[in-house]
Amino acid sequence: MAESIRHKTGVFGGTFDPVHIGHLFIARAAYEALGLEKVIFIPTGKTIHKRNRIGASDEERVEMLELALASEPDYDIDPIEIEAEEYSFSYRTMQRLAEMHPENEYYFLIGEDSLRDLSSWRCPEELVKHCHIAVAGRMGYSDIPVEELMEKQRQTIGGDYVFVECPYIDISSSEIRKRVSEGKTIRYYTPDDVIEYIRNKKLYVQ
Repeated sequence: MAESIRHKTGVFGGTFDPVHIGHLFIARAAYEALGLEKVIFIPTGKTIHKRNRIGASDEERVEMLELALASEPDYDIDPIEIEAEEYSFSYRTMQRLAEMHPENEYYFLIGEDSLRDLSSWRCPEELVKHCHIAVAGRMGYSDIPVEELMEKQRQTIGGDYVFVECPYIDISSSEIRKRVSEGKTIRYYTPDDVIEYIRNKKLYVQ
């Protein structure tokens, strides 16, 4: 019997409050380097660490993603965590995705900073059972070689790791929110349609 075809799919989670060009660079770098068929953006739902987070609503975060990704046929948005009643954990999300779409081979996208803390996540051993860990960063940027960090996690929690070379974009969603609250421009930080949405909705204004 012929082996079934597996569809290489990237999974990119985050608050995306708002989505910015750094997110888009990471997604594109992973898509090209790993030969992915699709990248799925998953905005976080309820999280233990950010229960009192002030920012855009779930609906607004999704709508900003839709605007940012409108011209990208290789990207999708999945509200699986937003629609869940319980708190969001990456391992639980990947378990569900693997159960719903066993035909997919998943690559979970994280940055080097998240790689350092991966073993402290909730049930990391379960997470790596359902996906490869794709680490996006710039070779030589970290004080610790990324190969060393990946090997440390491999020995600690198991799993398969792959490095994705990506331009370093020093932009964060929190910085964008701060700039908006201070009346500063966020041009070039996020797509123009997202900027217009933030302006019209009066998001992040103190």
